Amino acid sequence: MDLIEFSTDTTSSVKQQFYIFFYDANKNYKSTLGFNFNTVKDSGFYLNGCTDSSKPAKFTPCDGPKRLLSLRKGPGALQVYCNGREILNYKYSEAAKQGCSSVFNTQMKYLSVRSHDDTIKTYRSAQVYKRRSTDAVFALDLEKDAVEFLTDTTGSTKQAFYIFFYDANKSYKSTLGFNLNSVQSSGFYLNGCTDSGRPAKFTPCSGSRRVLTLAKTGNGLKLWCNGDLVLDYSYSKAVKSGCRGVFGNSMKYLSIRSHDDVTKGWKATHPPN
Repeated sequence: MDLIEFSTDTTSSVKQQFYIFFYDANKNYKSTLGFNFNTVKDSGFYLNGCTDSSKPAKFTPCDGPKRLLSLRKGPGALQVYCNGREILNYKYSEAAKQGCSSVFNTQMKYLSVRSHDDTIKTYRSAQVYKRRSTDAVFALDLEKDAVEFLTDTTGSTKQAFYIFFYDANKSYKSTLGFNLNSVQSSGFYLNGCTDSGRPAKFTPCSGSRRVLTLAKTGNGLKLWCNGDLVLDYSYSKAVKSGCRGVFGNSMKYLSIRSHDDVTKGWKATHPPN
């Protein structure tokens, strides 16, 4: 089963929970995974055939009503990530019910989300994050893909990160920098577009751990923070008149520098709906 990513929002949810139903290659029902997000104290999950329905197993979700949950079924365990951080690594061998391994080791080929679910907003197949290597230049075609960064400012000194852009010949074209020090001082810098001494403002989502998604559009750049659009930057509104000429190039490669202590991983993705 591929890594599956769910965009969830419990802001107006009545039950504060959701269920995913799993099926085999013949579309025969096999199991149900349920999550309760009522409070951090009461958070629990239920896996049909593995956990005791009257005593949900505990886990600690990330904060906030809006979460990006990623689910991956491994050979011996079920893993769940919340905004890029692993919150659950459930081993079938440690299940309350002995038949868990045989139930969930079945190849799961289909899943469903029910109509009464008021928590899950979207879902999609997703790639696994690639851990960055020192000063590596990696191929990523921003003309057709978005790029998703897993960031954590917990132990960061500068609370900032920079992305370097290159064309098809790996010639440097521009740098995009973000300052995540605080909501009040958050700003971004785009070489050839913004004034380096006066970063343009934007409002990121709160918290130290963030999933940032960057997409290049025909008119500018868009940035999502944990699924919410926080920046819609138009070249036409740039401080520098040559912005469109600089960033209008086809960007085929990116790099993240070794002194970056915020970016933990990246992957190609699709822009959030």
